[in-house]
Parts: sequence; C-alpha cells; structure tokens
Amino acid sequence: MLYPITAPQLRAARALLNWTRERMSEETGLNVNTIRNIEKGFISPRDATNAAIQRVMDDAGVELTEGDGVKTRCDLITPFQGRDSIEHLFGDIAQTIRRNGGEIAIMISTPETLEWFFDSSNVANLDKFTELARTAHVKCLLTKLPQPSFIVPPFEFRLIKENIDRLPCFIYGDRYATIMHVESLPPQFVGFKIPRMARTCFSQFQHAWGYGQPVLIRELSQRQIRAHR
Repeated sequence: MLYPITAPQLRAARALLNWTRERMSEETGLNVNTIRNIEKGFISPRDATNAAIQRVMDDAGVELTEGDGVKTRCDLITPFQGRDSIEHLFGDIAQTIRRNGGEIAIMISTPETLEWFFDSSNVANLDKFTELARTAHVKCLLTKLPQPSFIVPPFEFRLIKENIDRLPCFIYGDRYATIMHVESLPPQFVGFKIPRMARTCFSQFQHAWGYGQPVLIRELSQRQIRAHR
C-alpha cells in the first residue's frame, strides 16, 4: 500500500540504509534540496515524488508503513536448510531465471563445497543446473582448484588468488544467497530478494571475474562415476 511519506519517516528510512541526502538524491533522481525540505517538513511530497522514494525504498528492502513507520522487509529473506537445502536453492534459482532471465554467478572459496554440489551421487542437482545452463550463462569463480572427484557442470570457471569468503555464493536475477554453514554438509543458505544488493554483489563479482584466470576442471571418467555411486 502506498502511504504518504512523512518527514520523520524519510529521515528514518535514510538512516536505516545509512544513505546521505546526496545518495538518496542519486537513487531517486530528486534534487538534494527537495529531500532536505521534505525531511525538515517544509514541503509535502507530490504523488510522483512519493512514488519515486517508495520505489527506491522497496528496491533497497525497506518498507514504509502507515504513519511514521519504517522497517526492513522480512519477506525478502528465505532460509534454505536441511538435507534438501541445495534442492530448494536450485529450485529458487531456476524459477527466478526462467521468470527474469539473466546470468548466474557463483563464488566459492572451498572446493569441498563445489564438490558436494555436483558429486556423482547428487545427479539430480547436476541435471537441474545443466538444464539451466542451456538458457543462462553460468559463471563460477574459485580461489582453489578442486580435485577431479565430481561431475563438472557446464560452467565457465575462473580462478582468483584472493579471499572471497565474504561474498555471496550465488547471484541470480534480483536475488542472491549466501552460505551460512559448510562445516557439516549439506550447507545452509540464506536467500535475499533485495534487487539493489543483488546488483551490488554482481558488480563485485564482475570486477573479480575480470582479472580471474580461465581454468578447465578435469571431471570424473565414466568408470570413476560408477565407482562413486
């Protein structure tokens, strides 16, 4: 629902995002003086101005509620847990890409995690991503090369020599997901549907990808695959 934006609400929303007035101006396309005057209560935003601010807030994951309320949208966070965590994550990726298109970016710093995703005993997950890779370009950024102990999916791999632990594991469309726990497999993920953050993460990925070294990963032979099953 579209509520008229109040002066304290706009100040609170900007504080929640840790944005300056200049940043708010850049994001909304409004003049800095307009934002300042709204926050000081000198003017009330017109319908078009109100809509521009709320559109930006929604894109950033902030909900403006009735009165002076401001909150982070809880419906933007999805946990993927349990034995079926990767299956649910892959399903969300597939649904998002089919709906919105785009690339799939994967950043993994532990080869063991990549191997678990595409182990020969986990063929169903591989099939899902193979199907996706026919329509979406899948890029995978690594900091270490894994041993040839899994079925290599049809990705483009690059290697960088720096820590990427703090970056999300998967970026797809307007969403991204981070690995929360990998010490005991299967890993646990948290997915975020925050378009602005997804774009920021993808920009970071593209920067790292630009100086990554293309690599080929040798996969299991058919005999090795049968032996692993």
